[in-house]
Amino acid sequence: MRVASMICTAALGGLAAGCASSLKSFDADGRALTGVPIRAPMLVEVTRVTTYTATPSAGANAAYCKPDTAVTLEVMPLGRLFYLNVDPATFGKAEFKLELTEAGTLKTVSLNSDPRAAESMKELGALLGTLLPYAAAPKEPPAGARTAATADATAQELRDKHCIRTGVGIRDIQEARPRP
Repeated sequence: MRVASMICTAALGGLAAGCASSLKSFDADGRALTGVPIRAPMLVEVTRVTTYTATPSAGANAAYCKPDTAVTLEVMPLGRLFYLNVDPATFGKAEFKLELTEAGTLKTVSLNSDPRAAESMKELGALLGTLLPYAAAPKEPPAGARTAATADATAQELRDKHCIRTGVGIRDIQEARPRP
């Protein structure tokens, strides 16, 4: 009876191991990747164009309904490609979690592992040091932001009153270069 119990336990253990889920990632050609692909954050200049249409009552104020171009600095996941992968110990317990920002950049990586916690934290620290160089990058004010604030406010009030915003589109995204 004892031998039958051990055989039954071993068989159930084998079946349970076969039911474990796994996460796999593939590239566009169907080749298996060695982890979850993550792009490093990159500071970029985004040029947006907002278009307007004059209201029927705009009259001479229709001149304020010209397209408006704005350039902003943003952090986007457009940098070097990295792969995050968990290599758990054979009998160890591992929990791997990724959290992304709304822009798609890496926000949090957590790895909870019983046998190798100290090693994993060192590896994650090195990885995050590589991936997040621009997280605290200062935001540069848009060009011309400090000119004629009163005139800009009056023109904006006329645009809000006599123009209907019909669309916002991205014209260009470029890597932000330091200015001399």
